[in-house]
Amino acid sequence: MTPDSFLKHLRAAGIALLLVLSIAGDAGAQNDPAWTQPFPPFRIAEGLYYVGSKGLASYLITTSEGHILINSDLEANVPMIRESVEKLGFRFGDIRILLISHAHWDHDAGSAMIKQLTGARYMVMGGFVDTYGTMRLDIQIVNTETSEIEKADRTTFKREEMARGVVDAAAKITSDLKLPALPKEAQAMREERAQQLNRTQAVSYYTKGLLYQDRGDSAKAKELFSKALAEFPQYTEAQEALRQVGG
Repeated sequence: MTPDSFLKHLRAAGIALLLVLSIAGDAGAQNDPAWTQPFPPFRIAEGLYYVGSKGLASYLITTSEGHILINSDLEANVPMIRESVEKLGFRFGDIRILLISHAHWDHDAGSAMIKQLTGARYMVMGGFVDTYGTMRLDIQIVNTETSEIEKADRTTFKREEMARGVVDAAAKITSDLKLPALPKEAQAMREERAQQLNRTQAVSYYTKGLLYQDRGDSAKAKELFSKALAEFPQYTEAQEALRQVGG
């Protein structure tokens, strides 16, 4: 992946989460045919995937404690969401949390069916804010059976650390919920993806380090190249770049 492509993926992830986690405007009252039209699933960033239809967005966040589905959409969309999740190589039954971005029927009408198919018991609501490069993610976990808030958390991270920040925040808030354990094969896949995330984050640090190096800020470049190597010690380009700035 080129640096430009990587940065585009991060921006796409930020836009996607901003759309689904912040307070949304009023939805159209009419049923658009595109809402139930299949759309190919794709990866937005490491641990974040699009699994919705052409007209209704659904997202999958993968974590070591189980997966999080953002938006159930219409009942007619549930089979398409399941097919999209499985096309990406994940088990639909490993979804542990169902998150609804806001209470409109076109985003939550399929919730009962998904809960029945997956056993997901929790709904997460929150806000995602970008303040001059510092991202803030506010999350609440609500028990869908009692409507009680069981846990709330606020996480901040730099914009260039968005991919890791979102995945780490999801893992943190679900860490003590006593959800059913993932099958061994799913856990192994998650560990492999975690290693891939390290390399992705390393590319982010390295790319930004190059920008500071070009500007003549060797101290900042050295800091970022060092962070890249902390994430991925075998990153030869970062090793050479660090040597050039006196690391």
